[in-house]
Amino acid sequence: MLDNPDHDRSADTTTPGGESLALPAPPPHAPEPPSTPVHGSDPAQEATSARWQTAMDVLGGIIAGDQPLVEVLHLIAELAVATVEGIDEASVTLYRDGAARTAGFAGPHAAALDERQYQTGSGPCLRAARTGSRVLVSSTEPGRSGGFEDFAYHARRAGVSSATCLPLPAPGRVVGALNTFTYGGEEGVPALQGAALGAAEAFAAVAAVAVASAANVAAATEAAENMRAAMEHRAVIEQAKGVLMAQLQVDPEAAFLELRRLSQRDNVKLREVALRIVAAILPGERAS
Repeated sequence: MLDNPDHDRSADTTTPGGESLALPAPPPHAPEPPSTPVHGSDPAQEATSARWQTAMDVLGGIIAGDQPLVEVLHLIAELAVATVEGIDEASVTLYRDGAARTAGFAGPHAAALDERQYQTGSGPCLRAARTGSRVLVSSTEPGRSGGFEDFAYHARRAGVSSATCLPLPAPGRVVGALNTFTYGGEEGVPALQGAALGAAEAFAAVAAVAVASAANVAAATEAAENMRAAMEHRAVIEQAKGVLMAQLQVDPEAAFLELRRLSQRDNVKLREVALRIVAAILPGERAS
C-alpha cells in the first residue's frame, strides 16, 4: 500500500510561514548505513558502506562550513543518487518566505517534475514538505498515484515509475523535502522499500541539518547585504539633504520633504533623486 495517509487536497493550500530558519543541532552520531559490513563480507556491502560514509562526511562538512545554498542543494541531490540504491534522480524542495522552489537537482527530469507541482499547487513533494510525512507515489498503476494524477501522468511520460518524497525536518517546522525518482522497479510499487527506504530516510535526516545550516548562512549573508545597501542609501540621501539645505537655506526636515516631493513628482525612488542632486554638485564623481 502507498504510504500517503493524508489525501485531503485542502492540505495543499497551506504553507508554512516565512520566518528565519532555526539551525537544528547536528545529530550526535551519523546514522549507520543500512547494512554495516564486517571484515570479509560481501564486496557490494562494503561498497555501499563506503558510499554511505562518504556521503556522511560530505554532509558533515556542509553543516560545519559556509557553502552557498544553491551549491549545497545540488550536492545533496547528487549525493542522494550516488548513495541510496534505487534513486535515479533527486531534487530538493526548499521553502523560503512561504514559497516553494527547487534550487538543487540531479537528473534530467527532476526539476521539471517539481516545477509542474509548483504550477498546479499540488504534488507529492509539496505534500511531504507541508505535512512533514513521507509520500510514496506510483505513476505506472491506476489508483496508486496517491491522489496526484497530474503528477503521475507527467512522471509516466518522463519514464519515471515512482517517486518517494521525504520531509526535511528542523525543530518546530519542516524546511523542505528531498524528492527521489526511480525509473524502474516492479510496476505499480514504489521502488524505495525496506532497507532502501530506511537508507533514504536516514540520509534525509542528516541532509535536513545541512539544508538548514546552509539556509541560515544564506539568510545571514542576505541580511548583511541588505544592511550594507541600506547604509549606502542613507549616506547618499544625507548628502543630498546637505546640498538642499545649503541651496534653499532650510533645515534638515524641510530638505527631506523637498527630496520626497521631487521623488513623487518624478515618480522615481528617493535614492535616485538624491543621486541626481549629488551628481549635479559633484560632476564626474560617484556619490558614496
